[in-house]
Amino acid sequence: MDSAKATRTISNLARLVDRDEALINDWDETRAPRRLLPDGTYDETPRLSKVYVKADPRYAAVRKQPVIGRAFSRNFIGKVQQAAQFPVARNFMICHSIPQDCELGKPCNHWGILDEADWYNYPESLCLQVVAVQSDFVARGQSGFGLVHMFDDQEPEQLKITTTPAYIFQCLKPDFSVLERVGYTVVCWKLVDSSSNAEIKWMDQYGRCM
Repeated sequence: MDSAKATRTISNLARLVDRDEALINDWDETRAPRRLLPDGTYDETPRLSKVYVKADPRYAAVRKQPVIGRAFSRNFIGKVQQAAQFPVARNFMICHSIPQDCELGKPCNHWGILDEADWYNYPESLCLQVVAVQSDFVARGQSGFGLVHMFDDQEPEQLKITTTPAYIFQCLKPDFSVLERVGYTVVCWKLVDSSSNAEIKWMDQYGRCM
């Protein structure tokens, strides 16, 4: 697949939920006001407001929270991202080499880790930049950042992550087990998108925007 087709593949992710009524219902801030009908009732037809054009539908949150495992805390994720030297952390690039052959929303085994020398050399692939930490460090349960809690369930209620996963995570179904097999656990990740108007957002290991 050539670069032009790869660009279209990534662009299609931005449009895949454009006509998804569930997205319109979920995305309250982009909903247009209800219209009052002559009989005094309201037209409940979901409509997008013009705010919608300022947002990227790939990162809209899905309606329901799926069952997830133990998640890292927002503070821990931020500390790992910002740490210039954190010996147990490492940056990875994982890619899906044949995105045109796999159905959206279905897990697959086409994900692999790229060598650093090959980063950004695969424009025909879907690539994710991943920040991960050593799994044996995670098993000890200490954040390494003083009083910062490692896990979200250790945080007070007002600091817990309450958002649901983004549509892009539900559609891509990235296989992070490729990192687990080399002894690492995902802390956060983002889609590598070189298009000029791309909106880049970091997500936790369960696809929730940070």
